[in-house]
Amino acid sequence: IKEYIDGPTIYELVKNDLVENGYNQFVISAGGNVVAVGQDLENENGWNVGIQNPDTHTTNDIVDTVEVKDKAVVTAGSYQRYFTVDGKRYHHIIDPATLMPTSYYDSVTVICDDSMVADFMATTLFILPPALAMRMAEDMPQLEAIWIDTDGAVTYTSGYGDYSKSY
Repeated sequence: IKEYIDGPTIYELVKNDLVENGYNQFVISAGGNVVAVGQDLENENGWNVGIQNPDTHTTNDIVDTVEVKDKAVVTAGSYQRYFTVDGKRYHHIIDPATLMPTSYYDSVTVICDDSMVADFMATTLFILPPALAMRMAEDMPQLEAIWIDTDGAVTYTSGYGDYSKSY
């Protein structure tokens, strides 16, 4: 994937600069993109990263918490950048086949080593139909994902449980 994307993300640039300057335990969090390096001093399993519940009408803001070391956790979602017309939500992730917002999921979160790949794959998996998205994610052994569909159902890759505190 990296050969198709021109240059690192700002998150990777900042991470690399911090590491080069001797920092080995930190988290960068900006919107739906998190980069975790090393581990929390109080948690030998890494850093706890919450996965937001896209259903803003519930009282539980977090669907799951994952523990990660030296990983990126990136979410693509329809629940923050959108507008509503006649009761229908229109968000910013567009299906290139229909030129309309996708309608399979409210949220897709990807865990992998590189934030650029995680960002690219979160959006890609958000656009794809469920069976194809799962097959693509499972074919990438360095990647784990969790999907929350528009009905609130949760699906995740076979290795996602290695990071999850709930599954």
